[in-house]
Amino acid sequence: MVERRSHHIYGTLTDEGVDELAIEAALQRLGIDLLVKVMGEETLGIYREVVAESPRQPQLARLFFDGGPGRVRLALANYFERRVQRQLMPACDTVELAGIFLGMLLGEWHLIRVLQLKSPPSRAAIEERVTRCVDLFLHGVKGLPSR
Repeated sequence: MVERRSHHIYGTLTDEGVDELAIEAALQRLGIDLLVKVMGEETLGIYREVVAESPRQPQLARLFFDGGPGRVRLALANYFERRVQRQLMPACDTVELAGIFLGMLLGEWHLIRVLQLKSPPSRAAIEERVTRCVDLFLHGVKGLPSR
């Protein structure tokens, strides 16, 4: 079930032609797809259930992670690795880099939604968040335009 639900997000980074996109466009597409999916009530409900059951059923937590979040992280790491091989990025720990980017996207937004403190963000808010995260990720704080 988790693999089916994450297939679209996974496909964003494995579909033919993704390597020809500018990195900004690829990360923007991934980020929007990811946030739209994980901010939805059904996905959040599954997440809450897995977290609640994981102390009693650690294998459930492993299956969930490997089939969803871990699968997306690995797809992003592989995307980064292909860019490294083409000398479009410096050599680095691509798995760690993927985790950093995904953490930026989800961050407190996901926690706020898991705890049901706010309604789901609008598509426009998601797009703005992803744009800020992509800019920060690629250019760092010093490279961001001032407001």
